[in-house]
Amino acid sequence: MGQIDFFEYGIIYDIILFMLFAVGVFDIIFMIVTARRDIEEKKEYAQLIVKWLGILLKAAAAVYCFIVTFTYDVDLTTKLIHAGIGALLAVDTVFSLYYKIKYGRLPLAENGGKR
Repeated sequence: MGQIDFFEYGIIYDIILFMLFAVGVFDIIFMIVTARRDIEEKKEYAQLIVKWLGILLKAAAAVYCFIVTFTYDVDLTTKLIHAGIGALLAVDTVFSLYYKIKYGRLPLAENGGKR
């Protein structure tokens, strides 16, 4: 059986891959911007933006991209695209976990420390 080309998957799959790439890029940009802010903004970001389900889904998407990269019989372009998106999502997952664990449980100032 011949190799599968990236563009043979269909436009919906390409859109999903683009959306995963965009999520990873925007999350990392927002984390870098938030890292330069004070502790209150980091707490707010960790509690309101970073969600456990999002972390889990990004990790699952990264694992899927690595499975496609290393086990499927695909062309080199497809392997590189999936490896790049998988690496980006893996980095995003690690940083999201860091933010959620470090700042997610700290109380916000405006609610008086109550959760």
